Amino acid sequence: KNVKTTLTAYVILFIITFGGSLDGVVPNLPTIMDVTETYQTLVTPIPWGYIAMWILIFISNGIFMIQLATNKKNPLSLVIYPFYPIACGFQSLWILAFRCKLMEIAVLSSFCVTVALGVIVVRQEMEETQETLKEYFFFRFPVYLYFGWSLTMSGVNVIMCMAARGAETQQEMIAGLSLLGILTVAASVFAFCLKKIDLAVPFSCVWSFLSIFMQLCQPTEAQQTIFSADLIDSVGLLTLIAMLFFITSIGVEVGRVAKEYYTKVKRNKKRFMYSNKSSSPGGNMSKNLPSAAVDV
Repeated sequence: KNVKTTLTAYVILFIITFGGSLDGVVPNLPTIMDVTETYQTLVTPIPWGYIAMWILIFISNGIFMIQLATNKKNPLSLVIYPFYPIACGFQSLWILAFRCKLMEIAVLSSFCVTVALGVIVVRQEMEETQETLKEYFFFRFPVYLYFGWSLTMSGVNVIMCMAARGAETQQEMIAGLSLLGILTVAASVFAFCLKKIDLAVPFSCVWSFLSIFMQLCQPTEAQQTIFSADLIDSVGLLTLIAMLFFITSIGVEVGRVAKEYYTKVKRNKKRFMYSNKSSSPGGNMSKNLPSAAVDV
């Protein structure tokens, strides 16, 4: 029953997101990109950044749903209920609220998505079972990736809501810099501070930095009207520095983990070869000789 509920929630979210089902219910709705262009902020990601990340999230979570249906007893899949269906439900509500320009409801929905996914992340992190690389990419990576991007979108939604309510430029600037700080902390924690190494959240944060940086390299008319050129260049430089720092740091961390894995495999291979040699008929001559001969 739990699996069916989770799968149903994912399918409904997929249909609402890509099926255009809301257009038939509420006519003349602006698209998500239309609303995004209306409420431009200092940290609005470039449009292709949105699209690429959501495609990756839905593909990875689609694979996760398939694995969930076929591996119902995996510990990493048992901890997602009921929070994953809750996240899908609030994500669907966010789409409707955002397209209707009900920004306060959109912000609340986005935060609820982030909290629900955050609970799953904590519960998966508390699992003591040893997971394989395959299990990580099938069960943990999709949820962590979704959580990381939801963290970004929650912050962007708050600043969009501020813009919709006529906030001052300085307030938007402080909120935008705060979001960059939160993403930096989140990427650092998940890349370096957890028992189990995770690359999904740092990757989503780096992708956020890249998308924001690329947008600031070619600012829209709205951004140029609201923010000064010096401020746009300064924030763009900050996102570039943060992005390069995490790309380098994560690369070093991946290299370290890969080296440890290679060393472990090599050690196990040597142990296996020694074990086979010892168990072979002539591998240990002392075991096959009489005790007197051994004494001599």
